[in-house]
Amino acid sequence: MLTSKPGQTQPLSDFLAALPPNTPQEVRDLLRMASEKKLAGLPPRLFVETVEQLPMAITITDTEARILFVNRAFGDVTGYQPDELIGRNQSILSNRATPAEVYENLWTTITAGDVWRGTLVNRRKSGDRYLAELTIVPVKDSRQRIAFYVGIQRDVTEVHRLEQAVRNQKALIESVVQAAPVAMVFLDPDGTAMLDNDAYKALMADLRGVEPAHRILAAVAEGQGRAVADIIAGKRDFANVEVRIDAVGGRETRWLSCSGNWVGEYDGAAESYFRHERRTGLLLVCNDVSRQRRRYEDARTAMVRTLMADQSRVNAVRETIAASIFHLQGPLNMVAAALGMLQRQGEGGGALALALGDVIGAGRKALDRLRAAMPMPLADGIELVNVNEVVRDVLDISTERFLVAGAVVNWRPTPVLPSVPGRGGALRAMVKHLLDNAVDALAESGSSNREIVLGTAITPDGMVEMTVEDSGPGVPDDERLTVFEPFHCGWRHRRGHAGMGLTIAQQAVLDQGGGIVLEPAAGGGCRVRVTLSTRIPRHVDA
Repeated sequence: MLTSKPGQTQPLSDFLAALPPNTPQEVRDLLRMASEKKLAGLPPRLFVETVEQLPMAITITDTEARILFVNRAFGDVTGYQPDELIGRNQSILSNRATPAEVYENLWTTITAGDVWRGTLVNRRKSGDRYLAELTIVPVKDSRQRIAFYVGIQRDVTEVHRLEQAVRNQKALIESVVQAAPVAMVFLDPDGTAMLDNDAYKALMADLRGVEPAHRILAAVAEGQGRAVADIIAGKRDFANVEVRIDAVGGRETRWLSCSGNWVGEYDGAAESYFRHERRTGLLLVCNDVSRQRRRYEDARTAMVRTLMADQSRVNAVRETIAASIFHLQGPLNMVAAALGMLQRQGEGGGALALALGDVIGAGRKALDRLRAAMPMPLADGIELVNVNEVVRDVLDISTERFLVAGAVVNWRPTPVLPSVPGRGGALRAMVKHLLDNAVDALAESGSSNREIVLGTAITPDGMVEMTVEDSGPGVPDDERLTVFEPFHCGWRHRRGHAGMGLTIAQQAVLDQGGGIVLEPAAGGGCRVRVTLSTRIPRHVDA
């Protein structure tokens, strides 16, 4: 073979002229084709060495699939030496695990002059099977007839094994997630659901297509006094946060115990290859505790019903005695005033003055006996109270009265509220008095629209707010303060009321550092707005 001086490139024409006599015609044709493509400036050995040193297994066959050339990598993959393959048919590597239709498609494609790409199950010299990712390129001669086939293959057995392992693991995880008795969803950083299970889909069906995750995150955020965007930006985990989901279409309300964990996911984009960037998503797990919650609520309702019945009886006696004291104190004060006038006129020793003195003495003894007979309020210590639970307690025990009055209660709770320190019994009594007052307002108006809108919320300054709105006749501006006075009754029909309901409600709110106001409702009627602090008032003893 001709050689060139150092630093010089051997002309391709000189190389072709000096080919050994036994050089196969196919090789001569291949080199001549290279010459025709005006590549004479490159060393011919460059092409041979390039193919020889490529890490991919390469074969050149004739149109009958007889092997004419193999590179070193081909031997590494198959275990055959080149002299064991030259002149043999490519089918020496075939294995019956490859379906016949794959070979049929292969030959149909390449005989039509097109490139075929696919995967075959091949057999090594040792008999072991391996997966070959194969590309076959037809090479045409100067008359555009197919003269050779160049095959480029890569052993992808290990890649296939890893892919199957990942696929099996994914299938296992999905099976576990689907079979889990809890609702699960994975949200990407934008809040889009990327993966969920059947329990989560069922929850979405209850909400008529509304994304439950968004409702849950909103509830968690509101319970923490934050925005959803802050929850996502802070990427803080949370655990066992109970959220009430009010389903639509007559379906049962659900209680969910929700936990959220932020999970890092590596970014698969090409530009992140060297940066190893991770995108963080939220894994939301929601356990349906509705059955346990309903059992608890039933037991709680029975207990609350008993406590409130006892409290109602005590309050009724206290109201009766307080009313008696109030009504007796007025005339007694008038008698005392009359006696004072007589005494100032110098007639303090007369018969009338003595009689008035006896009346005053007897009256004061009667007042003392009434005060002594006043039962003490039921013991009720300071505790952390959930206003939503207080309202539900009162709604549960007041259902019968709503039905009798034909009143419809539209309950609009904020799903998660911070607890407020207070006396549970006093707060329940407060809510009960406000609802009773709203029912009386509906009866007073005589309107067919008998709706009470009851809601809870969190104010911008972090206080818990409750509103009771009725469609009754409303309260005149000049009576919005006097209605809280003891024994004031502004109804045309007293219906046995002593006029202490709003007084007791106001006192319960003030005792806990809150406030209560009356204001006109948007569509007429009256709205009572109660605000309760989440801090323990200094003047209230536990």
